[in-house]
Amino acid sequence: MPAELSVVVPLFNEAKNVPALVDAVQAACASIPDIELTLWLVNDGSGDTSQQVIEALAADHACVRAVELSKNFGKEAALSAGLDLAEGDAVVFMDADLQHPPECIRRFVEAWRAGADVVVGIRDTTADKSAFRKAFGALYAWVAQRLSDAPAAAGETDFCLLDRKVVLAARALKERERIFRGLVRWLGFRRVELHFDASSRYSGVPSYTFGKLVNLAFRSFTSQSQAPLRAVLYVGVLACLASLGGLTWMVLAERVIDPVWHYTALAKALVFTIGLVGVLQVSLGVTGLYVAHIHQEALQRPLYVVRRVYGEDAS
Repeated sequence: MPAELSVVVPLFNEAKNVPALVDAVQAACASIPDIELTLWLVNDGSGDTSQQVIEALAADHACVRAVELSKNFGKEAALSAGLDLAEGDAVVFMDADLQHPPECIRRFVEAWRAGADVVVGIRDTTADKSAFRKAFGALYAWVAQRLSDAPAAAGETDFCLLDRKVVLAARALKERERIFRGLVRWLGFRRVELHFDASSRYSGVPSYTFGKLVNLAFRSFTSQSQAPLRAVLYVGVLACLASLGGLTWMVLAERVIDPVWHYTALAKALVFTIGLVGVLQVSLGVTGLYVAHIHQEALQRPLYVVRRVYGEDAS
């Protein structure tokens, strides 16, 4: 009996890319023996014609399911929607712009059949990636390796395969401020990494702006690590020591070294105040990020809302 393979694709304004993606995924999976494909296209509140396109694809292809979310909840929520809906023995997650090569799905399935519970795509290179984005990505990876409680491998992506038992375990994780790849990494299980080279986008421009990437970076640090809080403590201690050192110098320099080293009481108070204000600002900023996460969790709102599912056997 063939194994059921679910492929989940979150998409936002990818109307021009989705038809080519569906053809490429079907072609890639056709070469895998004993596999029955179900392709879940999760529309995360697109503003273009993506919904009409995926509905037409669902009508034309028996293996396609078109999922419409009620609004734009973000990629992490769209991935989670696919996670909850997919019923395959193995589930592959990939992007809609064809930068995650569909032909790699065969390698993922082979690794899964060889005993891997989690197969993760590691991106070695990306065609046409700007120098600025490369530099930002390298900086993020360097910081994440040192701050995260479960550091990611360099080049780790959301392009992955999860065994059914991993999918069920991931569904039990209920936090709303989430980083999908971080949750998969936290779950553990038997993991295999496969490398690939990302091509250029098939069409259009990335929907992840620089601002969204920065926000994602901050969320990944605060959702997966207590290191920022520890860093605040260290910064506070260093600032206090620096202020204490400065004040000690101001008091002793005139009396021990040379009378020319004279500082007024106002200067001493200013040095102390600057150090104290710096510590407080950093502490409040980082603590505020964690409080915001607590607030989101306390609201208990659903991570996403499905408006309708289109396709064979969908109600």
